[in-house]
Amino acid sequence: MTIFWGFALGLALLFWGMRLLKTGLENAAGSRFKALLKRLTTTPLSGLVTGTAFTALIQSSTAVTVFSISLVNAGLMSFEQTLGIILGTNIGSTCLLYT
Repeated sequence: MTIFWGFALGLALLFWGMRLLKTGLENAAGSRFKALLKRLTTTPLSGLVTGTAFTALIQSSTAVTVFSISLVNAGLMSFEQTLGIILGTNIGSTCLLYT
């Protein structure tokens, strides 16, 4: 039973953190940030390059993926825009193994 409560608490913390990130992004996003996101993800190829670069920069594909999902939840990006980013995170994490 202890494992269940630990799992439930961890899941609750994850969802609470996602909610906080969504709220913070909604409040902080301005027109310049939205324009930057649109420019970085205009095509799937540019999204792929963006995802690869951000993953290499912060060295965490999970963080980039969660951030992308939070941007979709906040309404700042579309699902289609995040596909290239998520593919890029996989490439970025693979490139980090060889450096």
